[in-house]
Amino acid sequence: MKLGNFLKKVKPELENDIWIIVGLGNPGEQYSNTRHNIGAQALSYFAEQNKVKLATSGKLLRLGSTYIDSSEVHLVRSRSYVNTSGKAVHSALSKTGSSIKQTIVIYDDLDLPIGSLRLRIGGGSGGHNGIKSLIEEVGSDFIRLRIGIGRPEKNGQPAYDPEIIANYVLTAAKGSEEEILAATIKQTSTAIQLVLTDGIEAASRQFNGQ
Repeated sequence: MKLGNFLKKVKPELENDIWIIVGLGNPGEQYSNTRHNIGAQALSYFAEQNKVKLATSGKLLRLGSTYIDSSEVHLVRSRSYVNTSGKAVHSALSKTGSSIKQTIVIYDDLDLPIGSLRLRIGGGSGGHNGIKSLIEEVGSDFIRLRIGIGRPEKNGQPAYDPEIIANYVLTAAKGSEEEILAATIKQTSTAIQLVLTDGIEAASRQFNGQ
């Protein structure tokens, strides 16, 4: 038996230390500051902090790359709408050689209090069409970094009417809500950094209880 084949049998291959960070959001200036684009806003802040510029890479995505510690890190924005984000992530995985298990997806969550963060691996879509698209295209084993935007209310009760929700997520937060989300975006950057350097469990311990 050749030495190389022997080593493969006794020592399992490690995944490449290549990460993808995806910020979900709709393209276009009219959507840039809306609640539904909080994932994209968080990605932009993280890119700015790490001096990464995103450039068009094919028809589906914008891509920027850097190294953080020893990890190769690729930042990804879809060039299409949130509901079809999965195609862009599929393309990014192919272009970078990364694994779905080393993919962090940042997005808005109606059912979390405004400004809260939650980290987890896998699960369902939770009614988020962008996450549904990702699951259909690449599977569910990615890391979710959810940012709470709160649920709109009608007559003092949580609203579930699709029209009310659409209007809410496609408008910008104002006043104290805007300030809270701006602070949360900065926390999101810290959470991403912690996942990359210390792992998902360490990041979850620090942020999931807040």
